[in-house]
Amino acid sequence: MALDDTKRLARRLTVAGVFLGCVFLLSGLSKLAGAPLQEQLFQAFGFPAWAVVAVGAAEVLFATLVLIPSARPYGAMGLAVVMAGAVLTRAITGVALPLMLLDALLFSTAIWVVREQRPPFLAIHWKEDPHRHEGPVQRAP
Repeated sequence: MALDDTKRLARRLTVAGVFLGCVFLLSGLSKLAGAPLQEQLFQAFGFPAWAVVAVGAAEVLFATLVLIPSARPYGAMGLAVVMAGAVLTRAITGVALPLMLLDALLFSTAIWVVREQRPPFLAIHWKEDPHRHEGPVQRAP
């Protein structure tokens, strides 16, 4: 990867991190502040009242991590889990279904950050196999 490509990727990751961080800090803080709309939405999903606080705390924690460059992939993994839960909840309950597109966009962005800025424990699984042969395998006669 050329130096310009590396700088461009770093900028994109920074923009994605700030975007995710801001969105989820606002969302998490509104849940922790007890915003009536958030409580009504969770109630419509059939979740207990404490779930609003738990999800809000998770969003604030992971949003904070995603704003720190060295912790960004860990925060993004946490946000991806939160958003996977949001997408599944909307799909199963059918409540506020149009917002599922926004949830899917946030999920995809978080997954992209994890993919591009791999944490060390995932790098082992995603490395290229040095013994892999390109093209068809030659068989001995």
